[in-house]
Amino acid sequence: MCIRDSNQSWWGVVTTHSHPFDRDHAALYWRVLLSRQNAPIISSTPTRFNLDATVPASAVQSPVFILPGAPGYRVAWLGDDATSGIDRFHIDVRPAGGAWTRWLSDTRLRSADFLPPNAATVYEFRAQAVDVAGNVEPPAATADASTANAVTLDNTFILPVIAR
Repeated sequence: MCIRDSNQSWWGVVTTHSHPFDRDHAALYWRVLLSRQNAPIISSTPTRFNLDATVPASAVQSPVFILPGAPGYRVAWLGDDATSGIDRFHIDVRPAGGAWTRWLSDTRLRSADFLPPNAATVYEFRAQAVDVAGNVEPPAATADASTANAVTLDNTFILPVIAR
């Protein structure tokens, strides 16, 4: 077999190796070694990569908060992925027990203000995470949080304390 690049050609045997992995790995490295008769070994720079086949997990936090002086709710969510990390979220909403509708797609936010179409209706929320490797969490069948148990935020200001 002949291996060619822009400057040289090398004749020889290409060696391959495969390894079945039984779990995700956050840090793996690979490199190429080229050995020739009567010449030093040529090595590529080690390159880091990971294996991530595990779906992430996410949830809308409960309780949802009622915004003071506004007709909406503050909705927050979180997610976890041990290997590649969370890339983005899809957030769905529905009237209690109704059909799910996508509220936010591919968002990197961790909270947003929801203005309900009907203030008298109870709304439910669910989150779906996508990790950096592209694994998508399956959508939950049930709601993570609801406006039924929403807590009203007051107008309290909390200022940071800075020690000198």
